[in-house]
Amino acid sequence: MDKLKNVEFKEDGIAIRKWFRWETVPYSEIVQAYRQIAEAKGSICCGKAVFEMHRVILVKKSGEKETIEMPDRASAVALLDQVSEACPGIIIGYKKEEESGRK
Repeated sequence: MDKLKNVEFKEDGIAIRKWFRWETVPYSEIVQAYRQIAEAKGSICCGKAVFEMHRVILVKKSGEKETIEMPDRASAVALLDQVSEACPGIIIGYKKEEESGRK
């Protein structure tokens, strides 16, 4: 399948690059995926700026979350589309724990 810089889709799961190693999350373990945006404030030569940091979060059956850093919004949305194709039936988008049935 398609390969992003830090994510690779394999037959048995999604491989995520973490520093110098790859960790695979089996498709059967993923129950939810959503996009997270965080703001980072910084100073530049002529003033202050606010930068957006995009992440895709994969939630496992155990409740553990895997965070995938993305370079921009388009990449995060594309990754969510690929995850929804690879894992039909999972929850796409953020839902509070009581709404999604997890505790």
